Amino acid sequence: MTIDYSQAYIIDLSIHFIGNKTNHIDIKISESPVLFDSEMALRLKDFFLNKISKQTEKYQFTHVESLEYNEVFNFVGQALTNDQPFHEVSKKVARHLHDMCEHPNIKAGELFFVHFSNILVDHTPIDAIGIFKTENKNGFFQIQQGYNNFDVLYQEGIDTGKIDKGCLVLDLNFDTGFEIMLIDSTSNKGEEALYWKEDFLNVSPINDSFFQTKSFMNLAKDFVQFQVKKDIGTIEKADQIDMLNKSIQYFKTNNDFNQTSFEKEVFATPQVAESFRDYSAANQYSYGLDLDKGFEISSPAVKKQAKDFKSILKLDKNFHIYIHGDRSLIERGTDENGKKFYKLYFKDEA
Repeated sequence: MTIDYSQAYIIDLSIHFIGNKTNHIDIKISESPVLFDSEMALRLKDFFLNKISKQTEKYQFTHVESLEYNEVFNFVGQALTNDQPFHEVSKKVARHLHDMCEHPNIKAGELFFVHFSNILVDHTPIDAIGIFKTENKNGFFQIQQGYNNFDVLYQEGIDTGKIDKGCLVLDLNFDTGFEIMLIDSTSNKGEEALYWKEDFLNVSPINDSFFQTKSFMNLAKDFVQFQVKKDIGTIEKADQIDMLNKSIQYFKTNNDFNQTSFEKEVFATPQVAESFRDYSAANQYSYGLDLDKGFEISSPAVKKQAKDFKSILKLDKNFHIYIHGDRSLIERGTDENGKKFYKLYFKDEA
């Protein structure tokens, strides 16, 4: 599926201020939508879509009982179908988000509720609803020119290149919870980091090729880093890195996943391959996988996950060895004094 945002434009925009109930910061509801001219509309479109348009992983609304109980799913449906005035729907979204902001570390900020039109999905125009929140302000100086002098003012505002949290709900697949792109700049993993994705939106990844590729690469990485030592016993760190490198290479050079070929290319011995087979069979469903069916390999997922596959051999605090290729060119040993060493073979020195 190809998505083209270049011809998209904003139909409606509402802004509200979301506080924090625990910190006694009140919500502030705007009584009318935002008015904007064509120039401001273009700037706002870039502001909202620049970062989220680069996302490749897709989500969908969900609920433990039934999709109809997901509040934001219903609000988005009302906005897209014009069942209720857009600004009135935005007020309900704002109050729902404010109700979720109970952790003291959740920052207050502006909520933007946006109706986009003419987003091209496989060359077909569709609408979308954007929900964005800004939490961090940057300071800047503003220079004002008088008749024969200048004044300097300090103000705080929103960085035009930064949205802290956001989702873009494409008007596709209503029955299964739409298709959603998601951003969240929160770097920690505490409770306060979950409120946007889980408490407010209540979304889960769509089980497509991106999700399958990402999940299996995580499963393989976890096996190599944590499980293989338990099953096999002593294994050199360089061998673990070699398996990670071969895993990445497999996904970069194949279009479709096949577990038999993966095991053959990645694992050096039948014992390790059998250990992985048992591990993947026991854990595939916890990763959201069904390996009997196989899947198409997603290149964007490979590119994203490859960053987590570390090929660094750390030796005390003195050396870092980056292993990218032939495992046979590095040997591990111990000298007569009991000191460990690595021997490296190479042709050229940069």
